[in-house]
Amino acid sequence: MSQLLRVSWLFVLPVLAAPSVSAQSSAESIAIPSKQAASAPAAPLSYRSAFQNYQSYSDSAVVPWKESNTKVKDAGGWRAYAKEAQEPVATDGKAPAAAASNPHSGHH
Repeated sequence: MSQLLRVSWLFVLPVLAAPSVSAQSSAESIAIPSKQAASAPAAPLSYRSAFQNYQSYSDSAVVPWKESNTKVKDAGGWRAYAKEAQEPVATDGKAPAAAASNPHSGHH
């Protein structure tokens, strides 16, 4: 019987809490426009499609795998790509000094 009583509270508590949640909306949270704002002209609406700059998929040229492997080997292998990924990206051509001295300086 005690198990049934505990389970029934799981259904009763949300029902009791619902009126307190709906009672929290007040007149302060409702935005009432002022007379001055109502007389001001509205900004013109504009529409910009999300697909405006869409470029459809196109197949790239297939390169033989031996040629691709040779190109990666000449570049220094996977270690060169890993080292390149660790380097900070600079917009003005110089490495940022803060990033070089403290690698965690960009964290917020």
